Amino acid sequence: MEQVEYKNLLPYQFEERFSKMPLAYVPVGSLEWHGEHLCLGNDGIKVEELCKLAASRGGGIVLPCIYLGIPDMTGWGSRYKLGGQGIFCVEPDLLYGVLTAQLENLDRLGFKGAIIITGHYPQQQVELVQKVGADFSASHSMKAVGITDRDLARSVGHTGDHAAKWETSLLMALRPELVDISQLPSDPNQPLEGVFGDDPRVHASAELGRRVVEQMVQELCELGRQLVKG
Repeated sequence: MEQVEYKNLLPYQFEERFSKMPLAYVPVGSLEWHGEHLCLGNDGIKVEELCKLAASRGGGIVLPCIYLGIPDMTGWGSRYKLGGQGIFCVEPDLLYGVLTAQLENLDRLGFKGAIIITGHYPQQQVELVQKVGADFSASHSMKAVGITDRDLARSVGHTGDHAAKWETSLLMALRPELVDISQLPSDPNQPLEGVFGDDPRVHASAELGRRVVEQMVQELCELGRQLVKG
């Protein structure tokens, strides 16, 4: 894959990509428990990888993921004798300000469009990224939109979940080394902790993840083109 990440681009590489497609991807995630079988940074990693694939195919530049989620996370710390349930979170107003500041920086650089995509999607965070995009677009020349990966690939049945069929399949396709299904109980009758949705032991697969990823990338590329066109 060609280099598409802002932090890794040399100046001439940045200028080449920017001149062809002045679109920025702004991935947002969280550090949160996703059962025993997925990495703690799942939310940010999956959307960052999706953005990299979309930028490689359709143009654009991917900013470093912002690992900040608002309260309403799945706690896990008590299982490992950690304080604060192992949760990293910030208040909504702070996240709103951080995202808005990031968009202002992009606008000053001359970007024409920005996609904020959060892989952590409790309803309050969904509404927050949507509001950031709408508020910014109403008062700036750069157009921005806030979405979740759950909004993508609905046409192939994707609905999103928490560490279940969909998230597990996505990470199997995007970063298989960060998934270990063997950490889950082998007894299918034993309930899973931190998993909300269809049982990943039964329903998740890399093949399903690849199909969903392909559709997501297509939709991200089209959304990016629309934003840049204005």
